[in-house]
Amino acid sequence: MTHPMQALEVNETSRQKLKEKLLQQEEIFSFKKEPLLASLTACLGIQNEIGRKNQDRLSPYLGIDLENDNPWQSEIVTYQGEIGLRLFLKEGGNLLPQSQDLAYVLHPLSFDKESELSQIVIFPKLIFKNYLQKKFELVIVRDWAVSAFLYDNEEQVNYLYDNDWEIKNNAALVQSKLVLNRQIAFSGTHDLADHLLGANAEKYSQPQEIYQRVAKVFGEKFCSGREALNQELVLSYGIGFLLDDLAQPRWYNSTQHLTLLNLFIEALAKIKCHSYIPLKLPASFSRMMHLLRTNQEQFEKSCSMLFQQFLVEIA
Repeated sequence: MTHPMQALEVNETSRQKLKEKLLQQEEIFSFKKEPLLASLTACLGIQNEIGRKNQDRLSPYLGIDLENDNPWQSEIVTYQGEIGLRLFLKEGGNLLPQSQDLAYVLHPLSFDKESELSQIVIFPKLIFKNYLQKKFELVIVRDWAVSAFLYDNEEQVNYLYDNDWEIKNNAALVQSKLVLNRQIAFSGTHDLADHLLGANAEKYSQPQEIYQRVAKVFGEKFCSGREALNQELVLSYGIGFLLDDLAQPRWYNSTQHLTLLNLFIEALAKIKCHSYIPLKLPASFSRMMHLLRTNQEQFEKSCSMLFQQFLVEIA
C-alpha cells in the first residue's frame, strides 16, 4: 500500500538521545511546549506495548484478540511536519472500532478508499489539540515514560501491575497533580484506551474536593524535607492507584473508589511514628483492589474489614 507518510527510523542510538532529552525536561511537560519530543515519546510508548498481551490495552478497542502471537506491524512516521505512529495487521484485513471516541484519535489516513478502517494512524499532537477542545491537557510524565520503555528490558516498569518502582518513587505525587489540573498522561496504550476514550471533563473534575484533600495531606507528609516512612509510601501508592482509576471514564465518581480513597487519606494523615516494613505491597492490597473492580456489591459489604486487614499487614 502506498501512502504519503515517510517512515522514521528509530534505532538504539536515537532512543538513547531521546532518553537524554527527556531527562532534561520538567517532571510533567505538555505537547504544546515540546510537540515533537512529546509526540515521539507517545508513539514509542504505544509501539512498545501494542500486541503485548500483558500490556496492550488498545487492541480490544479495535476488535483484535491478543490470545495468539502479536498480530501487529508498526512504524514511526512523519507527515506534514508531524511525528506519528502507523499500525497495521501483518495478515491484512480491516479493523472494527469499538469506541466512538476513536474519532478523536484516528487520523483520516487510517481509512481506505472504501472508508474502511484498514490501519491505525495517529499523530499525538493532533490528538492533544482534539482533547483541548474536550477541556483536557495531554502531557508527558518524564519518569513514567523513561521507566516504561527506555530502561533496559529487565528494568522496564509495567504500570498495569502493582510494582515496587511506583512505591519507591512515590509516583502518586504526580498522579495527584494530574487529576487536580485535568491533565492526562499520554505515553502508552493504557493512557489512550482507558483514559482518553470516553473522557468527559465535567465528570472527571467532580471529585475536586477529595483531590484537594489528597494534595493537602501529600504536602504535609512529603514536602517537609524529611525521608518518607515506608508505611507512608505504601499508603501513597494506594492513593495513586485509586486516583488513576477515578480518572478513567468507567470509574468516574465511583462511590466505592471514593470511600476507599477516604480511608487511605485518613490512614496516611494519622501516621506519626516509624515502624519498619519492607517497601512492598502486602497480598491483601491486590485482593482488595480486585474486589473493588470486579464485585462492587461485595466490596461495599467488606470494605472496612478489608482495609483494616491491609493496615494490620503494613503496621
